[in-house]
Amino acid sequence: DLVDELFMRNGDPEGRVACWQHFVEEHPDVGSAYTRLGRARFAGRQWAEARAAFERVLSLRPGDMDALVYLAALRAREGDTGLVESLPGQLGPEQVVQVRRWIREWTPLGQELADGPHPERAAALFTVAVQLDPEELWHRIHLGKAQAALGNRSAALDQYRYVLERVPQDPVTSDLVDELFMRNGDPEGRVA
Repeated sequence: DLVDELFMRNGDPEGRVACWQHFVEEHPDVGSAYTRLGRARFAGRQWAEARAAFERVLSLRPGDMDALVYLAALRAREGDTGLVESLPGQLGPEQVVQVRRWIREWTPLGQELADGPHPERAAALFTVAVQLDPEELWHRIHLGKAQAALGNRSAALDQYRYVLERVPQDPVTSDLVDELFMRNGDPEGRVA
């Protein structure tokens, strides 16, 4: 973690990838190095390369939860949501606490899916994120956006209301509610 922090603090994501790439070339049987390389590539939106790194981790350490969590998100990106949807049932309570940090790193991928042609994949990703990390309100905001993109206005509003009940002054969520009603030609519904 310290190596990753150093590169991130210095704004050098390419250096982070290069560091771990060099390390795995020197030590091809060290699963934790592939985990670091996968996380660096995931953060850099190098999806195919990240997937290859996490698959290598699993070949070295079958069942590695870190790799499974990231691989689940990457498979959801490709349209296979089965692994991500199965995660909650695979995790014990202590593992749920551990994976929350990794799940928060799904956000850029989920946003890309929600804004692109596959919001259903983003909805699957953020539904699981909400299940595993229910107090992280950004997951609910992103799930609401994915639901809105799918035309599921009621489901989107449910997520936005949840956020606004906890943070009534949240301008981001308030704007999303307004946008949803305006897009559906119901400006009066915003005040109902």
